Amino acid sequence: MEEVVVAEDPFSLKLAPALDEEGRPSVAGPATPVVALDTTVRLISPKGTAELQPIARSDRAFMGRLTLPPHAAVPTHRDPVEEFVFLQSGGGVQSIDSGTWQVGPQDAVWMGANTQVTFVNGPDPTTALQAWGGPGPFAKYDAWPVGEAGALQAGESRSSFSGGDEPATGTREAPAVAGPDSPVVHVEPLATWSGGGTTELLQLARGHRANLGTYRIVAGERFPLVPEGAQELLILATGPATLELDGLARDLAEGEEVGLFVGSGSRGSIETTSRASVTVLRTGPDVASAWAPWTPAFDRFIDTERKKLLGHLDGLRAAEQAYQAEANSFMGMAPCPAGSPSGLPRAWEGACVEKFEALGWAPDAPEVYCTYQVRLTREGGNLDFEVTATCDLDGDGRFSRYRATSKQPAHRVSGADVL
Repeated sequence: MEEVVVAEDPFSLKLAPALDEEGRPSVAGPATPVVALDTTVRLISPKGTAELQPIARSDRAFMGRLTLPPHAAVPTHRDPVEEFVFLQSGGGVQSIDSGTWQVGPQDAVWMGANTQVTFVNGPDPTTALQAWGGPGPFAKYDAWPVGEAGALQAGESRSSFSGGDEPATGTREAPAVAGPDSPVVHVEPLATWSGGGTTELLQLARGHRANLGTYRIVAGERFPLVPEGAQELLILATGPATLELDGLARDLAEGEEVGLFVGSGSRGSIETTSRASVTVLRTGPDVASAWAPWTPAFDRFIDTERKKLLGHLDGLRAAEQAYQAEANSFMGMAPCPAGSPSGLPRAWEGACVEKFEALGWAPDAPEVYCTYQVRLTREGGNLDFEVTATCDLDGDGRFSRYRATSKQPAHRVSGADVL
């Protein structure tokens, strides 16, 4: 019997290899719209003080991941186009013209065209997304040789590391975004924007001809990646997900990272099997219009978390009632997770979790915003219980409280203005 050869699906979106024929990292662009990202190979600066993982590039924009070793410095310079930086780890001192800021993780920086800028890294390695919204500066990377990721050596400690103003901060009700009015901001991870659907947008920086932001896509939703008019999209995407571009599709495996280029006139989308984040640099004319419909998603976050925590309390109430029917008793629970709640999620873990597991109850997510407790009470001489949730969803230091008993389903106890 002859061997059957199965041809490659002609409708499959081609994925360019992580390295080109010269062994250099491939870059997504008009000629290669989807490129696999390599985790081991980088472009190394001539002086060995920085390494770069290119992601996507066109004639007028660039996106990459830049890493600096401890105490490295970016020399003072000026670029003819605006630049965006979003720090993912590490930190140091960022100078823009006469201003100086101490920056760290979740800080976004906007540098206008022809501004004088420099950066001095601190005692830890710094990794940041770097993007330009115009042609020219990224051509310097063409001369950087190939090297192994993580091979950079730390420099000498610099006294200029300390000092500088703190980045501007926003709230969940009014998220801060780096731009001409606030060149350095701290981006609150939960300060997202809603466009009317379930996808949320974490706006990082918005300039005159480019926007940089991360879209948080829920499982099962197909989110469009569509340039408007003469715009282009340079994208960092991570699997598991299904990418579509101009009628062709490709599945991304768990943890697989790709650079994606969607040019003017093209149409793309991404669909995920789990909640995922996709970072997009939108460049071209009238980029402000793309974010115009998006409004702060804080109210939706509050409504969602309230419904979730009320469901948790009713589930815990039902677990206590089931336990009482079987054991003719109730089970008290210490506050869990231990410590006071804040505006950030906390892992459902610790010694306190064991008793909840013995009761047969756990929240439906690995992280929670509230502290849950079961107190044993007496009513008319009979043993009873109440389950409570203590929360601080807006992180203002005021605790909201919710309660359920054997006779009452979950309900809010604190005032409506306490979140």
